[in-house]
Formats: sequence, C-alpha cells, structure tokens
Amino acid sequence: MTFGDSKILPLTIVNNSNIDAKLILDLRDYPEFEISVPTESMDKEDLTSEIIVPITDTQTGAININDLDVDDIKDPLNEDEEEDDDDDEEEQNRYVQINVKAGGKGPLKLNLKYTPGDVDDNRNFTIPLKLAGVGEIPSLLKAIKGVGVKPRFLVEPTVVNFKTKVIAKGSKPLPFNMDINISNPDLTPITWAVDRDVLEKSKVF
Repeated sequence: MTFGDSKILPLTIVNNSNIDAKLILDLRDYPEFEISVPTESMDKEDLTSEIIVPITDTQTGAININDLDVDDIKDPLNEDEEEDDDDDEEEQNRYVQINVKAGGKGPLKLNLKYTPGDVDDNRNFTIPLKLAGVGEIPSLLKAIKGVGVKPRFLVEPTVVNFKTKVIAKGSKPLPFNMDINISNPDLTPITWAVDRDVLEKSKVF
C-alpha cells in the first residue's frame, strides 16, 4: 500500500452456532488499522451501534466487565489513569466488542481499513480477535500483513540535457524544447506540482 493512502478489505465473520456471540477486537497496538461497518449497512445508526460497541462504552450493550482482562480494568480513583478524550476517540474503532448474531442471520460483513503510518514499519500479525469469556480460538485466527511503500513517481529522462546552444550575436533567441515523460505506475493517482518560482527566477526556463 502506498504511504499516505488507505485501503479497505472485507472482513467476514460467520457464527454457525445457535446463540449470539460477542467478540473482542483489540487493534490498539496497530494504529494503522481500524474496523467499521460497510457504508451500505449504515443506513440505520442503531444497527451500526449494535454491531460494534467500544469497550469504553458503559451504556447498555457494552461489554461485560467480566469479559475483560484484569489489566484492562481502570481504577476511577487513580488520577494517573485518566485518559485523554482525544485518545479515546482515536481508539474508538480499534478496541471494540463485535456482536455477531446466530447463524440464521447470515454472515457479518465488516471493513478492515489500513493506512500505512511508516514505510519502514511493516505490519505482519495475527488479528487480535477473541471470543468474549473464552479467548482465542483457532477459527478466529487470521494473518494480517500490511506493507507501506513510497509512492513511485517516474520522470524520464532523469537528466534533461539541452547541450550547448549557439546564438548568433544580434539575432533573436529562439526557444529550445525537450519532451519529458511523467508516469505513475501505482494503482492510485498522485497529485504533483512544479515549483514555477524557481524556473522564473532563472530567467531561462
């Protein structure tokens, strides 16, 4: 994935049991990734809020405290553990409970979004998805790989050489032109611009 761009891949979860399931997804260690409900499923806001519930949400439908690890339970009397509101908002789609209806309701389709944060910090991990109250189970293990690369912007030739031009004394200078080819082999468009100030200051180009 080109650095500075984003890509969304489908994440489908199937519950073949006859009871509803609660899954815990913790992507806080992977800030380049976030989970969401597809746009076509977001017509009803209530439906979306029932599917993905932030762990920090204390309203009805939020995860039961018994499903959390001891390390995740904060002491409200400890001022050192107060969390910044902005940080909470950023993590809202990264530490969540996912409610999956029983098999008769069909598969649950979600979006997993990847936005590379660094071209030198590739991601290769097993998605941290657990069954609430149980933990990891083999059927939920899925490898995730994310590679951030620098945009490829090709200019040919790399050196534009006008060579020596002879201008006769007293004659009117004529412009000399050379063609350059600019291409983008990536799948996504790249916005670029020419610094005209530099060219105009040279009084040559």
